[in-house]
Amino acid sequence: MDLVGDLRKPPHELLLIHDERHGYRILLCGRADAHFLRQHLQGNMWLIRPNGRPILETPFDPLAIPEVREMLMQIQFYSGNLYLLNQRPFIDEFKSWIARHPKSQDLRDFFEKEVHAPGYTGSRIQLLLSQGVVTPSG
Repeated sequence: MDLVGDLRKPPHELLLIHDERHGYRILLCGRADAHFLRQHLQGNMWLIRPNGRPILETPFDPLAIPEVREMLMQIQFYSGNLYLLNQRPFIDEFKSWIARHPKSQDLRDFFEKEVHAPGYTGSRIQLLLSQGVVTPSG
């Protein structure tokens, strides 16, 4: 599923998988795939929405796991979902992620050139991506 570019589709359903060897992983699913997967989920697999909430009734809370929160935040970032990226817990994860990222200018440049998110200009996300980025004067 293309997250970036003219043919991108926003993620609607995500398959969260956990195993001891790889930890947590998220696969982006189309709606038809998610419908099929609902019939075949195992105990270590959950269908979730991009906001981290399970699609099917479960006592499991994916947002309670830091690794999953960070992956979901990155999905919001790369898909240009400013609405969810500005919500908790994703904004907190985002701030932490860009603080740890050694090349925040690369993240900003990527987001501005490739993602084309409506409402980005003047947003809190633009401000966070621009902090500490030195632009050439010219």
